[in-house]
Amino acid sequence: MMLSSLCGIHPTESILEYTAKIPATTQSNKRAAKGRSTLPRPKTAPHPEKVCRICGTPVSPRRNHCVDCEATAIRERMVEVAKIGRMTAHAAGPRARLSETRRRHASAISAWQPSNLPAWLNEDTYTKKIQPLLKDIANPVIMSALGVSVTYAVAIRRGRRRPHPRHWQALAQLVGLSPR
Repeated sequence: MMLSSLCGIHPTESILEYTAKIPATTQSNKRAAKGRSTLPRPKTAPHPEKVCRICGTPVSPRRNHCVDCEATAIRERMVEVAKIGRMTAHAAGPRARLSETRRRHASAISAWQPSNLPAWLNEDTYTKKIQPLLKDIANPVIMSALGVSVTYAVAIRRGRRRPHPRHWQALAQLVGLSPR
């Protein structure tokens, strides 16, 4: 059987003549078939160049200020944030929580007796044996063991603050230090 009879081409016409009769499937024909405009979409306008909000110097797309104006902008923003932070901290709820925490710590300190501390656990033991090992303990573990804030736990762990002696025994247990 001939190829022309398989394709539905009349034996007297060539394949080129047959393909010339088929309409081209261009993008505009596809759009028209879907009921859309046959004109291609207009190209979007280019985005304007990003400039510093203070001086107008061109900056990278992810920045709002140039290098020179950044320090000024940060300083102004910090003043605003500090005002908000002070108002929030001096509200009734945070002040009540702070008072309760101070009351709880003051009563724990007054109830603590130096005689409750083991003889081997002194300031020298804390500074030479316990403090260096605290760097391997996570801050949340220190927080929950001592009942302190994350800020204070970080300061203890880094050696910036020395906790009250009533906490030394709990810290010694955390680092795995026991009596000799």
